[in-house]
Amino acid sequence: MKRYDFENAVYESTLDPQSKAILACYAYHKNWNNNGKVWVSSKVMAKETGLSEATVKRRVPQLVKLGWLSYQGDTKYSGGRPSKVYDLNIGD
Repeated sequence: MKRYDFENAVYESTLDPQSKAILACYAYHKNWNNNGKVWVSSKVMAKETGLSEATVKRRVPQLVKLGWLSYQGDTKYSGGRPSKVYDLNIGD
């Protein structure tokens, strides 16, 4: 999937504005040229979207359930805190 295809699907979807902002932030952080996985903390997501961290944490599982995100496991940067790894999909 290409970045444009994903972003276009998000913008044309009937998702609420908060979910769209979260997906746009994930798309920004995704490595489109390598393995395609994305991991970014809920704290960073909150800062970049203007949403509360609690809202981000509530919305992400909903986006997984709707098929927009696929949970791929956890990763840990050297010396850092674990982060959940996602792949982006075009959801329902």
